[in-house]
Amino acid sequence: MLQVSNLTIKDTKNGQVIVKNISFSIEAHTCLAIVGESGSGKSMTVKAISGLHNPWIHCNGKVLFERVNLLGQTTKAMQEIRGNQIFMIFQDGTSAFDPSCTIGETFSEILLENHQCTKKDVESSMIAALEKVLLRNPLELLKKYPHQLSGGMLQRTMIAISLALGAKLIIADEPTTALDTITQYEVVKEFIRLRQEYAATMIFISHDLGIVRKIADYVILMKDGELVEEGPVEEIFQHPKSSYAKYLIGTRRELGENYNQLMGGNLQNA
Repeated sequence: MLQVSNLTIKDTKNGQVIVKNISFSIEAHTCLAIVGESGSGKSMTVKAISGLHNPWIHCNGKVLFERVNLLGQTTKAMQEIRGNQIFMIFQDGTSAFDPSCTIGETFSEILLENHQCTKKDVESSMIAALEKVLLRNPLELLKKYPHQLSGGMLQRTMIAISLALGAKLIIADEPTTALDTITQYEVVKEFIRLRQEYAATMIFISHDLGIVRKIADYVILMKDGELVEEGPVEEIFQHPKSSYAKYLIGTRRELGENYNQLMGGNLQNA
């Protein structure tokens, strides 16, 4: 579905090369995870794919989405592609909604802009999509403003919008980072269900290897703008090759062991 070839991203303001000549692909109905620390270039990579980077960011290479080079598209053409085929879910759900509009107003505007349908059809589509992500009382939810919803509810609403649009490719850019642990778990369950029940094709950006292992089929690791390792998710976890992959996985295992020891000690003393 998506083939990225020799992608280089440069900031023309300061001459910094943010992403250096990376290549990868994603098959339909699979999930690709892009993993890396802050500043590794993972978010800038997906912004280049979706055409959401700033005007002073220059991209070279090819990004073929169903054989169409997204880097050669006009702003208007990219808006149409984002509205109907590629959907982006950001880290902070509040940034995706106009604070002066209700959830229903924003949701219906997106659907009316990108689909030929009546207002009655829009309402039924919104309710059906919200029910699919297990949000209760969808009619009441549509009347609320973004600040009246929790971060987890906003992220699930974004997933609902992607379902209503029928997006072919969903890009989730660290969608659980701003959430507490329990809410993270609930949102991750929705992403997993999105894959299992609706055969969604997904790029999932994260620095949390635990989440990546649950949701991804294939992983690429980025560091300092370069792709340092890639492979099937279990291959990366069981047999990491690069020193960076070994460091990330080793650190996670050490944290898990420390946590288990701490909790075990606390339980014994309780």
